[in-house]
Amino acid sequence: MVDLDSLIVRLETLFLDPHGLALPQGLGEEAFRTSLEELNTTLGSDYLLSGLQDASLTTLPDGCLSALIEGAAAVVLEAVLMHNQLSYSNLPANQPDIESWARYLRQERDRALDRLRLRAFSQSDALPWATWNLEDPSSYD
Repeated sequence: MVDLDSLIVRLETLFLDPHGLALPQGLGEEAFRTSLEELNTTLGSDYLLSGLQDASLTTLPDGCLSALIEGAAAVVLEAVLMHNQLSYSNLPANQPDIESWARYLRQERDRALDRLRLRAFSQSDALPWATWNLEDPSSYD
């Protein structure tokens, strides 16, 4: 089962920082909180992640993990950019490259969310549209 701690380890491995030397400690949790909120908003769902916001059970489907991780990675990159702009940093970061990387991750996350929404529509029993019945079709007032 996937939980917050295992996802933070995956994120730190993605950024080649398994010991947490370059990225601040609470950034991983905030990145996954933000990414999960964006995912829930886009999909119209209420998924939970064990270890995040007092959840003891993960309800997030495995198909959503890549979108969640890409969104969290983009949040981390944006936080690093903000840190470099607002304070002195010893992180060797080229701002245009990191901005491009963050934008790419956001686009990949958006594509994954679009695929998930389309899959949900195709597997749903409910219609994604409906006919509206007007009370008086001759009047628009």
